[in-house]
Amino acid sequence: MITEPLTSEYADDPEMQPLVREFTAGLTATCGQLRLGLQTGNVEEVRRVGHQLKGAGGGYGYPDVTTAGARLEECVVQAGNIDDAVRAAAEELIAVCELAQAGMSRQDR
Repeated sequence: MITEPLTSEYADDPEMQPLVREFTAGLTATCGQLRLGLQTGNVEEVRRVGHQLKGAGGGYGYPDVTTAGARLEECVVQAGNIDDAVRAAAEELIAVCELAQAGMSRQDR
């Protein structure tokens, strides 16, 4: 499991920096949607967030977000409900998103 703050592959690209900053800022709301989906048992919402971050992560230079999003989506599809494996995959995705935000915060200093 990743424990260090993540830096976007586009951190040195002046054209991508504002987009990456916007993406990482939006992760708070996205992770909130994921947490709500877990709490309410909304399998489709949990799958949707995993799918969304699977696609977006790499586009903003965060392949670890893509990998964690794909893992969550796969767990949801296999389980068909919110079981322990889905919860673990969701918590991993949330942790990776928080590390992306931490990396952006560190870069902004």
